[in-house]
Amino acid sequence: MRYIGIGVLLLAMLVGCANGNSSSGDQDTTRKDSEVQDSGENASDSTAHISIKNIDIKIVDKKNVRINGEAQASGDAVFYRVLHEDDMIVDETKIKLEEDDWNSFHIQITLPQKVIETDQVPVFMIYGKDANGNEINPNYFGIDFIRQSF
Repeated sequence: MRYIGIGVLLLAMLVGCANGNSSSGDQDTTRKDSEVQDSGENASDSTAHISIKNIDIKIVDKKNVRINGEAQASGDAVFYRVLHEDDMIVDETKIKLEEDDWNSFHIQITLPQKVIETDQVPVFMIYGKDANGNEINPNYFGIDFIRQSF
């Protein structure tokens, strides 16, 4: 009998919570929809995208790095940088894409000796840009020359 009473009490609490959240959730959704409609600038930016797949990072002798992969973006290019701590090893570089299909890319980088001596892993960052030139969908990959060097 006691378990039935607890079950009924829990059921009543769930029903009460569900009714209270639905009306406030509807108000929030309406507000967000109107905000997007009001700012046409943000609505066009939401269509910009980048997709990355099959990233393969090969490191030879701790310094020679080959990065292969495939990219697809709403624009005609994707961009990459290589970062190490607070330094930029490779400045922003553009990878030109053709049409709106998957494109293969191949990148070769030589890590500076000062990077190798720190034993801190540099980061390969690949991203797209929207119509305003802002970075979108950044993806980060560690270049782990310490463990993966051949």
